[in-house]
Amino acid sequence: MKAGFRRFIFLLIFLSVHPRTAFTQKPVRIIDSLNSILKGLKKNQKENSLTLDDTSRIKILNRLAYQYFRISDNDNMYSYVSHANEMCLKLIGNPSYSGNYTLKRELALSYQYLSNYYETSGLIPKAFENYFKSLNIREEIGDIIGIAESNNNGGNLYKEQGNLSKALELYNKVRTVRENIQKKNPADKSNIKGLAGAYNNIGLIYKKQRKYNLALGHFFNALKLKKEISENLSAANSLANIGSTYSELKNYSLSQQYCFEALAIYKNYNDKRGEASVYFNMAQNYVGEASSSYGTKRAAKILEGTSSIEQALTLAKQINDASLINDCYQTLSTLSELKKDYAQSLLYYKHYIHFRDSVTNTQSTQNSVRAEMNNEFDKKTFIARHKQEANNAIQQQEHAKQKSLRNLFIIAFVLMLILAAFIFIIFRQKHQDNELISKQKQEVESQKALAEQKQKQILDSINYAERIQASILPHHENLKAVIPENFILYNPKDIVSGDFYWYYALPGSQKILIAVADCTGHGVPGAFLSMVGSTLLNDIVVHKNITDPAQIITELSYSLSLTLINKEKNDAGQDGMDITVCVVDVEKQSLTYCSANQCIYTLSEKGLTKLDPQIKSADGIFNLKQTITHNSIEIKLEKDAAIYLCTDGYAEQHGEAANEKFNINRLEGLLGDVYKLSCEAQKEIIEKTFADWKGNASQADDVLIIGLKV
Repeated sequence: MKAGFRRFIFLLIFLSVHPRTAFTQKPVRIIDSLNSILKGLKKNQKENSLTLDDTSRIKILNRLAYQYFRISDNDNMYSYVSHANEMCLKLIGNPSYSGNYTLKRELALSYQYLSNYYETSGLIPKAFENYFKSLNIREEIGDIIGIAESNNNGGNLYKEQGNLSKALELYNKVRTVRENIQKKNPADKSNIKGLAGAYNNIGLIYKKQRKYNLALGHFFNALKLKKEISENLSAANSLANIGSTYSELKNYSLSQQYCFEALAIYKNYNDKRGEASVYFNMAQNYVGEASSSYGTKRAAKILEGTSSIEQALTLAKQINDASLINDCYQTLSTLSELKKDYAQSLLYYKHYIHFRDSVTNTQSTQNSVRAEMNNEFDKKTFIARHKQEANNAIQQQEHAKQKSLRNLFIIAFVLMLILAAFIFIIFRQKHQDNELISKQKQEVESQKALAEQKQKQILDSINYAERIQASILPHHENLKAVIPENFILYNPKDIVSGDFYWYYALPGSQKILIAVADCTGHGVPGAFLSMVGSTLLNDIVVHKNITDPAQIITELSYSLSLTLINKEKNDAGQDGMDITVCVVDVEKQSLTYCSANQCIYTLSEKGLTKLDPQIKSADGIFNLKQTITHNSIEIKLEKDAAIYLCTDGYAEQHGEAANEKFNINRLEGLLGDVYKLSCEAQKEIIEKTFADWKGNASQADDVLIIGLKV
């Protein structure tokens, strides 16, 4: 009698506490206690005659599922949570119980745990399906804490799918809710753990975005909160994240320190998933140290890395984590290659490709991966057996790329010449047609139709030229990869433009080289010169490896002179190009630039700074021999500074109402007003201001503005 009473009291206390924060002892002990309680509840209860009293059993099943999830026992987790879900659905199907708040809350919790299960099993569509079911129920019953937990679940799923912005949005919602609760009740341990989890997840997003200092700040905040409430197992997760972040920063000794601390906790709690991930991170550290070492030290690091990754692989197989198994085989292949054991490296690489194929969802994608596996495996074999021949092949491939680029330039230039000749012929034919119309009035209607057809051919040709020009401009994603916050306002006066922009991310760094140019004229003539300039910049930077802005402008001037060397003297004097070339170093927060006839603007909390051009010549960068020696200038950027590069088209636009130019002063004032906004909002305001100012007046020149937030 006393034992039953004690069990009943324990049950009441247990069920009043949130499942994720009820216990700080080891999950195995909790599981034993819960199973003992569940065994007592099952007596004299029949599955087909469920009542509201069975809510206690549902709660126990859900909490058992969570504890099995903590120790990576997916089979038992699924068994208990699916049982809880079925019981909830049966009870809610009874009209007498359909509106019961507690039942709906437990149903939402079971859907959340099912989502967790499907996520760890790699069944992402099923994970999303259960996530949305859980979220909808919690929103329906107004469960604020539950909504926060669902948003956390959804953030995990979006993160796994690579949608980092959506994941960060959901994690920040969780953080906001948790922080508001903490202000009202600072001692709420359940909420403290939830806030720590939000900090940890936000840190993971920043880590994926390579914002390592921000990531570490959030990880340490999470670790501090978890230690305050003695959440040891969860603290191990933060320690592991800190360790892997230091590994990304190549601080291997500090990384190993945090990894060992996390590993000790995971072993104490028998968390195989945690142990596997830490062993994997430690192996990555050893790979990094081995790659930069020589002799006996290199051999020792390879041996330690092999031991760590083999332990990670063993654990990954026990918990059936296909993704981690895949990563382990890839690391084993790398370690074998460092030992120059190419045969073993290829064997591990084949395993890596096989497991990568196994986690692919659709059959069509599977076939693609298998084909890629064969290609990559053959390539690996070829490299192992014929090292020198592979190097020669790479050199030949590079030569072929350079030749292809040169041929592309020639073809583009020839196409432009053909286009010009075609336009001239069409205009001449149109003139002859008009003369014929005046002489033969009886054929007016037929000649009119012919003229319209010719005009369409002209527009089609120019539109085709626009597509050629657009294909040469760099892809916006290349700029976003280095500087996520940016915008490009590119508004040609005619279909094709004399303004062009160009950028190139310098490999192995957080630097990006950006050029903004204004060629003489607009329309087809300006477009010819812009395409030549863009092609030459590719050759100068990518193939000649010239990255100093002043040297790039000098080389561009020389190359343009060679390209246009056959022009008549009078025609050559009409060519000109104003250009700004700069290097933005995100890591050092610096700007190195050289400019011809264009200003650069930087804005920060200290206000607007106007950087004047080094080259001031009527011909821009043409005929640089007549200008003084010019050098690149490097400046340090303020925190959260914005950079603006632009041609003169925006400032030179006449307004319909004011009948005057927009001018530089108005442009500088506009930039000062909008620079604190998001780049998307800045572009929208700058574009609308231009349209409102222009009104129905014709556009005077091509418009190009690039804005960057560093």
